[in-house]
Amino acid sequence: MNTFLIDSVPKLELHSICIHQEGWRERFFQLIRDKKPISYDVDDMPNLARDIKDELGKYGCRDLILESNQDRHFLISD
Repeated sequence: MNTFLIDSVPKLELHSICIHQEGWRERFFQLIRDKKPISYDVDDMPNLARDIKDELGKYGCRDLILESNQDRHFLISD
């Protein structure tokens, strides 16, 4: 998975994910498989587990980080 700094939030329908949501892990994997744009904040998801990173790489996702707030991440499929 490649990482890029961006100037503004992508103009896409983003799906927020947070470890405090029930069933977040299954939802995360489903969003990846459906190639849906995902947003998350490091406060809500401090680490991405190895299996999640592997899945993101498998589906060609890019990690876009908001330059003005580097806690905001956007995972976008190619």
